Amino acid sequence: VRRNESMLHLHCFMVRGGLQLADAMNRASSVQPNKALRQRGLLSADILHTRAKLTRHYPNILRRRRNLLGNSTEQTDDGDDANGSNATSQNEALPISVSVPIVGWKPQVYPKEALYWVGSAFCLSAFLRPSLTAAGARGGLAAVVLPWLVHLRHRQVEERRQMQRQEAQERMHWFEEVRPVVPHLMPVVRMSLALDDAAYDARYYPPLLYKEMTFTRGMPEEREVRYAVIGRHYAPPLAIDHFGIHQRSWRPLESNVSKPDPQVELELQIEGMIRYSVMQTIKESWKTYIHMGFQERDLEDMKDFLFRHPLHILIAMQVIGFLQMTLTTLAFKNDISFFRGRSDYAGLSSRSMATDTLQEIIIWLYLYDFDDISRIVLFQVGCSAVIGAWKYAQVARLGIQWRYCLPWISHNRADCESSGEKDTEDIDARGMRYLTFVLYPLSGLWGAYNLYHYSYKSWWSWLVSSLADFAYTFG
Repeated sequence: VRRNESMLHLHCFMVRGGLQLADAMNRASSVQPNKALRQRGLLSADILHTRAKLTRHYPNILRRRRNLLGNSTEQTDDGDDANGSNATSQNEALPISVSVPIVGWKPQVYPKEALYWVGSAFCLSAFLRPSLTAAGARGGLAAVVLPWLVHLRHRQVEERRQMQRQEAQERMHWFEEVRPVVPHLMPVVRMSLALDDAAYDARYYPPLLYKEMTFTRGMPEEREVRYAVIGRHYAPPLAIDHFGIHQRSWRPLESNVSKPDPQVELELQIEGMIRYSVMQTIKESWKTYIHMGFQERDLEDMKDFLFRHPLHILIAMQVIGFLQMTLTTLAFKNDISFFRGRSDYAGLSSRSMATDTLQEIIIWLYLYDFDDISRIVLFQVGCSAVIGAWKYAQVARLGIQWRYCLPWISHNRADCESSGEKDTEDIDARGMRYLTFVLYPLSGLWGAYNLYHYSYKSWWSWLVSSLADFAYTFG
């Protein structure tokens, strides 16, 4: 199994007990073939057949990971070294070399990651007390560093586009086929067999299994799929199920013939007709989301949720999820009403709400930096972070003031007239001061430990990953 074998098909046969496949095939070939039944995998009354594509074509994305303290080799998603692999990265941006005029130093700058760092520093520095020193630093970031990094970013994107155009012209010059994607191998073969021991009246149509959905000129159409009947028997549906396998789990095929052939596990899953009909109905409804513009990786988390558990556990999870959604909606409504209709927030810790909001923002940045994250999950976490920031602004009584021609965020809770809020703010400040004596050193040690033992795409990835780990661990 090598990369030049662009498409591989897997055929699975199931023969009635006590028979050999060769004998059953010879017996089936002597009978007049029924094309409709054979298309559904029923070769004869003794043989079931199904097939599926064992390979799919996906972009061979080069995922770079490096030890930020050393010069360890960078790895691709298929385990090859970056220097020895001829796979090109569609998302990897090369650094830009800049020269310092006086010193003569030529450092390499990653404009995208640098924009993250500088943008975060500019936003967080808005919470500082306005001073001439802080204003000079923020003004330098806004007037000099940010425009310079944006210019480098445009230059980086333009150089990458020019490089891609040159590669395309070279391929056309040498009459080579352009292959932006490579074959990926299925990680596990799951044979699914649906069993049914019920007896049905032959005077009526065969029982309905599910309704297949097709799109004609953009309009959905449904077609009934019923049991395949041969003689007086119903044939159980047999299929190779790869619907619940994540796209990132498919392994790219190697072009190196010296490496051993990959191993693929074989699983046989026996299920009842009720679960089979429910699962097939869900799969057909998935086509609507794909037709609406969703990508396959956007729905992978939902696939993993729906297709990994038995039906009774799935029903229980759906009921619990519905109750959770209902309670969350009611809590959200009351939460918004509570914060909008109050003028006194005595007893509510503004610093605790600030740490909660910061934690949600860190989790969102960590998920955004992840390679194969679903946009649905990003939207949910982002909405939660925005609502948390709004609640913190209400409790802390944040305001915007302009000093030194720059916007600053003011914390006005200590200046409010309510004595209860003043007491809450004083107690909150003392409690958080004691916590910082423990949490800040722990966070620094945790980040240093990750920096020494693990590999990351960039310094920004190390920062958000370490902060997310610390947030999940210490809350």
